Amino acid sequence: LARALRHGCGLLPPTQSKFGRGLTLLYGPGILGSGDHRVLAYDTMQVAARRIVARQLHRLRLHDPGVRTGEDPEALHDMRVATRRLLAALRIFAAGIPPRLQTRMTQELHWLGGLLGGVRDLDVQLAELDRFIAAAPAGFRPALGVLRAHLDSERRRHRTDMLGGLDTARYSRLLIQLERFAYSRAAKRPRNATAQEPIATAGHRTIKQAFRRLSKRGEEIEAMPRPADLHALRIRAKRLRYLLEFLQEITGKAGRRLVKRLTELQDLLGSFHDAVVAAEFVRTYVESAGVQLPPASMVALGALVASELRLAEQNSADFEHTWRRFARQRTLNACHAVLRTL
Repeated sequence: LARALRHGCGLLPPTQSKFGRGLTLLYGPGILGSGDHRVLAYDTMQVAARRIVARQLHRLRLHDPGVRTGEDPEALHDMRVATRRLLAALRIFAAGIPPRLQTRMTQELHWLGGLLGGVRDLDVQLAELDRFIAAAPAGFRPALGVLRAHLDSERRRHRTDMLGGLDTARYSRLLIQLERFAYSRAAKRPRNATAQEPIATAGHRTIKQAFRRLSKRGEEIEAMPRPADLHALRIRAKRLRYLLEFLQEITGKAGRRLVKRLTELQDLLGSFHDAVVAAEFVRTYVESAGVQLPPASMVALGALVASELRLAEQNSADFEHTWRRFARQRTLNACHAVLRTL
């Protein structure tokens, strides 16, 4: 019936849970908070930190119902991204957050990220495996099906743990801590003088530093890089992208242009990372649950590992070209335009 209504009548599923819609009807649209927390150039760091945390908390709550029902894998992805961005915001804007609260929220967000990540990583591996099975010879499919059943079983176990974690008082306390901070008044006389610094000034310094570190790391990597090198570069690129997205209202078009350049680089690094992780998943399986598999199954799993390693090798070989494309003058110009805007 739901599919018929969507396709026949052009209806779309609601973005809120029934509980959320009920609260909105009773108390108005502000009861669950809003994602529209714009960062202004004259905000101090402690005010901007609260706005950014409020925006990411809204996104985390928005995807919570979808994660619990499990109907849309993207809800889990989006909630995990919101968790990562909250962690990044707490790290980047630590000067504007009371130290003890910053430490406590960081620890709890790492715990939440672990719950979500265990299921999300298996979602990615199952999707990659399904694509390989669809193109694999018929004789390989029984053995690959056994691997899929194993991954599916592991996913159900991790999902049970995740749902148990989301039902705990610990998770509720984390949400309350984030909300109280996000909607609290900034201190008039903070202990850290940097907390009173305008966010545009702090953003200028932080973006300049993050871009310099990313460029230095990329230039140090040789033509055929090691996995650890690309992983470190991927983290640097992600941190700069998050920072630019946090300040998107004040960096404007220049910021969006630089994010676009970063996205092209991250796509390659992400593909490499996923392929390496997929090969490692299979190796771990063979050394544990799959140790008693017959030779024919080992051949099929070996073909899967070889396919993933070929993809990783191709991404590694393409890195030099992709990096040179990123490191062109236009990217430097985009960064300078962001800094001028700030």
